[in-house]
Amino acid sequence: IRDQLEAYFMIFPLMVRCAAARADETEIKALQNCIVTMSRAIVAKELEPLKEADGEFHRLLAVMTRNRRLLPIMEELNSGREIIWEYFIKHDQFVNSVIFAGYVEMVNALKNKE
Repeated sequence: IRDQLEAYFMIFPLMVRCAAARADETEIKALQNCIVTMSRAIVAKELEPLKEADGEFHRLLAVMTRNRRLLPIMEELNSGREIIWEYFIKHDQFVNSVIFAGYVEMVNALKNKE
């Protein structure tokens, strides 16, 4: 898991930067829909919708880069992330809100092309 997280945090910021430059309004709205689903799942403590929305969020970001090679890389890096959500949804509402706030900030930055 350590190697997976390290690789994720090495690649993810660059992917988001690229996505910000290339995303269109429809894609950003799709990310916002993922956030709404995630928010509802966190409040309801429903793991499956949370995992699905998180996976779709990351898939969309990879697609937004317009780089075909990034999608399989992101899918590989996302495998196993459900372990993280499984822990947090059961144990730590504060961390959930911090992580969720990061997703919201990211979408706002994408909207502003930042």
